[in-house]
Amino acid sequence: MGTIDRHVDFTILGLDVAGLLVIPLTLSLIHFAGSEALLASLTHSADATTLQGLFGHWAVHHSTAHLVENLVGYGLVAGVAYGIAWLIRERWWFRLSGVAILLVVPPGSALVSDLAFGWLSPSLSYAARGVSAVVAAMLGLLYVLFLGFLHREFDRRVAISVGGNVLIGTLVGLLWVVGDPPWTTVIGILGAGVAVLLFDVGSRIRSEQDRQRPVDRWPRAGTTALLTTVVGTVLLTSAIALVPADPFAGPAISNVYAHVTGFGLGGTIGGWGHRYWTARSWF
Repeated sequence: MGTIDRHVDFTILGLDVAGLLVIPLTLSLIHFAGSEALLASLTHSADATTLQGLFGHWAVHHSTAHLVENLVGYGLVAGVAYGIAWLIRERWWFRLSGVAILLVVPPGSALVSDLAFGWLSPSLSYAARGVSAVVAAMLGLLYVLFLGFLHREFDRRVAISVGGNVLIGTLVGLLWVVGDPPWTTVIGILGAGVAVLLFDVGSRIRSEQDRQRPVDRWPRAGTTALLTTVVGTVLLTSAIALVPADPFAGPAISNVYAHVTGFGLGGTIGGWGHRYWTARSWF
C-alpha cells in the first residue's frame, strides 16, 4: 500500500510555485504591455495560419475579462494538480508534463478546431486567442494524477472504480447543465455508478479488516474521500466553464473543440508520461 509523504522541502516548493506563476505573469505582461503588432502576430487565424500563431495564440486574449477568467481556471486546476503530484511524490512528472502540454496542446487544439469548424461551417472565419485549451489539458493531467493517487494508495481496481465514477458524474452533471435530459435518466446513471462504487469499496474495506488496523485504514479513507470530492468539484465546475450550453453566446465564440482536444491531449500526455517520468508505474 502507498503512503503519503508529509515532508515539505520549502525551497523546492517555492521554486515550483514560482514556476507555476510564470504563466499568469507572462500572460498578464503580454496582455497589458504587448504591442498590437505582437498581439496580432501571436493570434491564430483560421484563414492565415502562421507558425507563431499556432504555438503562441494561448499567450494572448481578446479582453481583460477573458484573461482573468482563464487565469482563475488555470490557478484552480494547476494548483490542485500540483497538490496531487506532491502527495504521490511525482513532481518531476508534473513538471515535464506541464512543459509537454505547452508545446503540444496549442498547435494540436488549433488544428483540430480548424478541421472541425471547416467541416461544420466552412464560411466561418475566426481568430483564436486564449489559454483555455491549455487549462483543459491541465484538467486532463489532473484527472490522470488522481488516478495515480488512487492506484498508489489502493490498487488498479479502486482507481478504475472511483476514478470512473468521478468521470461519469462529471459528464452527467455537464449534460444536466448544457442539455435537458430526463431526471430519471440522470438519477439512474448516477445511482448505478454509486451502487457499483459502494459495493467495490465496501468489499475492499471488509477484505482488509484483518490485515490493517482501523487506526491506519480510516485516515487513508478520509483523505481519499476528501480528495475525491475536491477533484470531482474541480472537474465539474471546469467542464461547465469550458463547455457552455451556447458556445456562440457573448462577444466571442467558446471553442469547445479546442477545449475537448486539450483535455484529451492532457490526459494522453499524463498517461504516456507516467511510463518515462515517474518513479513507479501506475498501470
